[in-house]
Amino acid sequence: MIGYSEFFPFMYTTEGSEVKGLDIKLVRKVFEKAGCKIELVNMPWSRIVMGLKNGVPDVALVASKTKERSMYAYFSVPYRNEQMRFMIRKNEAPKWPIQSLQDVIKYKMRIAVVLSNWFGEEFDELKKNKEFKSLISGVTEVSNRFSMLSLKRIDAILHDKVYLTAMAKKLGKYDDIEFLPFVVNDDPVHFMFSKKTTPKTDLELINQMLKEFKKTPEYRELFGDMKTHFSKD
Repeated sequence: MIGYSEFFPFMYTTEGSEVKGLDIKLVRKVFEKAGCKIELVNMPWSRIVMGLKNGVPDVALVASKTKERSMYAYFSVPYRNEQMRFMIRKNEAPKWPIQSLQDVIKYKMRIAVVLSNWFGEEFDELKKNKEFKSLISGVTEVSNRFSMLSLKRIDAILHDKVYLTAMAKKLGKYDDIEFLPFVVNDDPVHFMFSKKTTPKTDLELINQMLKEFKKTPEYRELFGDMKTHFSKD
């Protein structure tokens, strides 16, 4: 069983209940080459991460590798990168000369995040700071985040830049937003396998198939032009 959360354009459910997306195409190709049948189950990300400890689901997608997760999960070789950036209201960049996460406190910038996501070690450490924590709004629904930004209840949304750009276009908000140049975190993402249910031989096979697929034109067609199509710099 592979758990996935709504994360357009990488993985999402259509109105006809079909599971689509760039990462979904990738995982289907790789697991098919490995001779593995897959079952895709839509679950909240926090539930996927917790469930992997007990083997339900067996696999998660778009996972950052952390020390904590490595205690209960194996990670495939990377399959693409994910860049975490601050999305703000258009023309407000001069208000937020952010050069480090400490500047979030300095300028009292209120940000919306999905707390179970990984934004890097510095962010994880700063969550222990009461002043920094008071500026964070934990949210789940992307539409709520955009509404909060439009209503000036927050000053920025922190998430993957490609995802936020794609959702802004989908929600008709693309002309209302921009991104700060500061990069909060830029890390590779992986398939994450439960140690409870995944033999290392299966992990090695998936890694082999993934490495081979990454060399193909089909892989480059999926991920090679993301910066071109989803740029807002």
